[in-house]
Amino acid sequence: MSIRKDLTLRIDEIISETPDTKTFRFYLPPGEQLDFLPGQFVSLVMMVPDASGEPRKRSRAFSIASSPTETRYLDLTVKINMGGEMTPYLLYHAQVGEEVRVKGPKGTFTFQEGMGERLLLIAGGSGIVPSMCLLRYLVAKDLPVRARLLYAAKTPEDLIFRKDLDAMAAAHPRIRIDYTITKPQGTGWTGRTGRIDEPLLREVLNESSYDLVYLCGPPPMVEHLVTHLLALGYPPERIKTEKWV
Repeated sequence: MSIRKDLTLRIDEIISETPDTKTFRFYLPPGEQLDFLPGQFVSLVMMVPDASGEPRKRSRAFSIASSPTETRYLDLTVKINMGGEMTPYLLYHAQVGEEVRVKGPKGTFTFQEGMGERLLLIAGGSGIVPSMCLLRYLVAKDLPVRARLLYAAKTPEDLIFRKDLDAMAAAHPRIRIDYTITKPQGTGWTGRTGRIDEPLLREVLNESSYDLVYLCGPPPMVEHLVTHLLALGYPPERIKTEKWV
């Protein structure tokens, strides 16, 4: 059970992930702890200048990228297409040392020990963030859970956490990572191409059975894939979704 909190933190590190994506790391004060489940999000509250330059309080939900087992810091990963006034401010203007309020956690796109031994994670674009949290948790806890990730991005350089994901899959045989690139032209990409669609889902589900499927990405993608999963006979109670608007 996660416990709701309201913390004042500051930006301690800003880590570039891709040309339009950054991870903001907030170190937790001594004695403070944020208890959450893999896949949950928090609300970030901070002062953001409006069009006239006047600071205004703004709030925006962001999924947690770090594992619940990480007690030193909290990572929130932000991509420009998440929208709102806070996202461009964070990516282009926020500085180390700025204070924010972190409220949460919230959300039901979660995993707990005992829920399943085979997981299929499907992510589009920045929808990789909660899946990364979940994968980091599986690794940190050394759980006997097999997880396969299908991750779609426009180009290879848009693959958030690619280096970490590759290292994770190389070191942990229970984790499999499959990328697919939707706009490979001119990138030199030689791997799988195209969107995650019904034929790919059918191929993956024919290879193995899964206790749970986690879907996170833009609403059209999530809705489209849920329709296909149901048509393929996948039980709705075993599908978890998160739509990023």
